[in-house]
Amino acid sequence: MEIAAGGNYVKGQKGKRPLRALFFPCVALPTPRGSSGHCPARPSCSGHCLPPSVACGFDTLFIAIRQKCQLEHWYGPDMDDPDRWDKYGKRGSGKIVFTPVKKPSDHPQHTGFAYPPATEKHLRSTDAALGFPLPPLLRALYAQVANGGFGPFYGLIGVRGGAPSSGGATIEGYYPHSPEPCRIISLSECAIDVQASSSSKHPHLLVPDDAWPERLLMICEYGCCIYFYVDAATEQIFESYVTEDDHTVVTAVASSLQEWLLRWTRDEELTS
Repeated sequence: MEIAAGGNYVKGQKGKRPLRALFFPCVALPTPRGSSGHCPARPSCSGHCLPPSVACGFDTLFIAIRQKCQLEHWYGPDMDDPDRWDKYGKRGSGKIVFTPVKKPSDHPQHTGFAYPPATEKHLRSTDAALGFPLPPLLRALYAQVANGGFGPFYGLIGVRGGAPSSGGATIEGYYPHSPEPCRIISLSECAIDVQASSSSKHPHLLVPDDAWPERLLMICEYGCCIYFYVDAATEQIFESYVTEDDHTVVTAVASSLQEWLLRWTRDEELTS
């Protein structure tokens, strides 16, 4: 990460044109919605950016996300946290196998998100590109917290104008996540990998090479060809991996995006 003039910084990507992202500092943790009528997840929001019942329903999660980032002094992707392995060691979560490159103590993501909340224009253009609306919680997260660039593993992928994946595209660029042209199918049309499913809570589904499950959106990268997806119709979270014979398999890891993100705020298991 290279600090640039004016408080901005440039996020380089291998083989891609560097992307300039602005630093958006985090304000003090907000108080719950009260007499002021403001949304606690985003102090500048009056609650009208989404239907009130929807906006209020996500307050607990959004506050938990901000608290985690503030307490850990890191508002970027977990894998980029310069203190990640120290934290893992303290929690007894795993052996330190390498030392990441240390980021300076004044690195902007120690105090704020790299990407601002998504604009309504970016959200609508993403919906149009996908051909269907983003799921409510994901849309609210982009609109009220940040347009990706923070969270589990290599971070949440943003919508247009937000954090790209390692491949350089935002969320709409990975639907369908399969070579084109491809068929759009339902998850029920995927065959079950019996051997992999025998030791798992949920079935492991083999995705045909020429197809992709309907409304399954890639939202996060784990690395090693492992990705996480949200079903835009149900908000269920799936993990994908590639078998030795190069077939894609998906399996459910959380009943909802809210459950999965709350697990992250509590340092609980996120994978299958």
